[in-house]
Amino acid sequence: MAGARPAGGRHGAGGRGGDGAHLGVTTVGYGDFAPVTATGRLIAAALMIAGIALLGVVTATSASWPVERVGEQDGASQAATRAQVAALTAEVVALREDLRRAREDDSAGSRV
Repeated sequence: MAGARPAGGRHGAGGRGGDGAHLGVTTVGYGDFAPVTATGRLIAAALMIAGIALLGVVTATSASWPVERVGEQDGASQAATRAQVAALTAEVVALREDLRRAREDDSAGSRV
């Protein structure tokens, strides 16, 4: 592998703590070979971060699917509840009108 050295060499030598930092943060660690050049280390760091980002996207997508399903069911349930409330409101209005008419009929019948 071009630009790589066998493991066991001094990683992050010369005060380059960033090289070891991205290894620790990404929990990847080096295998049998490690990049030697700055470009190789940059590419390795970018690949590690991209791998974690990809894993995060896959996890978030798979976790959001059930949440969306529950939200859809919740929306349908709310629509049904609104329809029932509207029907009950119309029934209460009709009952109040019937009660008003009954009171008018009682008061008109008692006058005669």
